[in-house]
Amino acid sequence: MAHKYLSLEWFKSKIDKVVTSSIEKISTSKIEKLVDEQLNTLQEHYEEDDSNISSDFDIDKRVNDIEVFYIINNILTIYLKSGQVISKNHATPEEIEYLQDESADRSEKTILDLFTSENIKVSREEKKQKREEEEKELNLVKSNFNILIETGDFIEKNDSIYLKGIEERSIPKLLIKEFANTLERFQLTNSITYKTQYNGLKKFWLKCCLNPNSQSSEDLYGFLEKHNMKIDKHGNFYTYRRVVTVSRGDTELVDFISNFYNKVKAIWRKHTNKYYVIKNSETNELSLSKKIDKKGENLGNLETLYKNLPLLKENRYTDAHTRKQDYRVGQIHSMPRYEGDDNNTRSCSTGFHQASKEYNYTYFGDQDILCIVNPISVLAVPQNEYGKLRVSDWFFAMTLTEEEKHILDEDCFDVQELGDIFEEQFNVNLEERVKNGISEEVQRHTFNLAPITTSEIKKILKSLDEIKVTIADRVVKIN
Repeated sequence: MAHKYLSLEWFKSKIDKVVTSSIEKISTSKIEKLVDEQLNTLQEHYEEDDSNISSDFDIDKRVNDIEVFYIINNILTIYLKSGQVISKNHATPEEIEYLQDESADRSEKTILDLFTSENIKVSREEKKQKREEEEKELNLVKSNFNILIETGDFIEKNDSIYLKGIEERSIPKLLIKEFANTLERFQLTNSITYKTQYNGLKKFWLKCCLNPNSQSSEDLYGFLEKHNMKIDKHGNFYTYRRVVTVSRGDTELVDFISNFYNKVKAIWRKHTNKYYVIKNSETNELSLSKKIDKKGENLGNLETLYKNLPLLKENRYTDAHTRKQDYRVGQIHSMPRYEGDDNNTRSCSTGFHQASKEYNYTYFGDQDILCIVNPISVLAVPQNEYGKLRVSDWFFAMTLTEEEKHILDEDCFDVQELGDIFEEQFNVNLEERVKNGISEEVQRHTFNLAPITTSEIKKILKSLDEIKVTIADRVVKIN
């Protein structure tokens, strides 16, 4: 049975909620106004377009409404000037001859009578709707350009947005939208939380640029957006998986330390070095305290205990496939990048698998866990899988109970403050790690290599180092 103090509800009950509905209303109003402006522009454009169509293609005046027709693999396709597309299998010689005879009545009405069937694929209305949606999406993306350019961090070139200094890789549309939304919230609220998120997004993109496989980094943000996954202040992202427990001892202490360390930072938003883990002398029950209890045994400072977790003999897990991996909470698990498969057309292949909640990872083992991944380490986002990716490095952040196996869905679980230890460990010899990754990728193939030079690598590493994330002193009262 899970320890009562590990309960997600127990952690939530200790938080005084802060109501921010007024901020939400301001944000919603501004966004709705922007959307209304775009819709009005589109409506005026298409009303004008429709008026032209109705006058140009008056059915009483037309005798030849066929724009083009062709036959491929015995399938006849006719494009009418009105926008309709007619498709018919195995057209007869007589029908082909009729279409070729320009003196014949080839008005829309006649053609529809002769050829219309269930094979009509695209209607004029459908084409118009698709065109409107594409135009709306493009305008909304472009409306975000000015917001980004005003920060001084971005430039616009050929209808694309680039982070200054990294002008070989344009930023994906989804990430542009997220940058703009975060900046708007910051402008409306002046909250340091959104400033931190903005800097985290910048770091995320810089790290994507350091991934030697450009296709992997391009696929990554779409994966995170689709599965509503979270990015922290360091630009790293969070995933799930399961592992197999191999420890012969009681894992209660491992679970207690890993859960409290992450939840104190993510839910309470407090400093872990101010808490101690106490073991009751009579009941052996574990508890957390800001003061050293004379009645119990002080096991140590929470932050120090978490850093030392890999040394505990009870902290031992492995993988379900080979049973050869040595997984430990609080530690990075790595493989040489060249040993992993970065081909995104292969669903199941070599690499450490990470998942969203949508993926059924139950067969990975008996213990649910939370992981942290640096974008640099992404090998592939398989095209034919839903909710799974392969990486060359990942960090074992914490064990999860059945109740909290989808903890990233909880609004109170703010990952912004997590990942300090992982970031510190991963950044050791980072430049060498990136160069080795690119070198290994060249030996494998050159099809998806990111366009990046040694000087650009140094420039990105310097930019990562210069992004100073100021953390708000968000004091939470604990009852």
